[in-house]
Amino acid sequence: MAPKTRGTAVCVVGLLPDPNLTAPTLVRHVLEPLHADMFLVTQSRRAAARSLALAHFPRLCAVAEPPHVPLEIEEQQATRGNVQVRWWSYGTQVFLSHHSVCLQLLEEAERRPSSCGMSQIGSRHLSNTTSLEKSRRMPRRYDRVIFTRGDFLWLQDHPPMDMLDPRH
Repeated sequence: MAPKTRGTAVCVVGLLPDPNLTAPTLVRHVLEPLHADMFLVTQSRRAAARSLALAHFPRLCAVAEPPHVPLEIEEQQATRGNVQVRWWSYGTQVFLSHHSVCLQLLEEAERRPSSCGMSQIGSRHLSNTTSLEKSRRMPRRYDRVIFTRGDFLWLQDHPPMDMLDPRH
């Protein structure tokens, strides 16, 4: 079966410190405007499962945890005015391991009929597609891959893909 061009894939990588805050902005300003499929690589699988915006996103293709990298995640805190700010930092090796896993998920999606549309977070598997749609699944091919962190708060829509140089 020949691969079908699907457009854009978004790899969401890293920690999800507050997915009920960040996930809806990711869906609204990135995934929906780009009609993108989502691939999620996080060590925060429980946090993702508690976020309805992620757990029930209709084009969720794959969820994976990164390999264990023996580096400590350092939690840092600061106070800005009367607001307590908390963040995590980790090394380049951990960052690259997330990206590597996401690229492996994309390669799998391009080789096999897709499971996009199946909830893969938590113990329940919820189908967002009909049996007929499932039988017509084809391998996917992506023109663009966008990486974003799970803790980013998107305030504006991602620029349309046709505004970007097609060679990159």
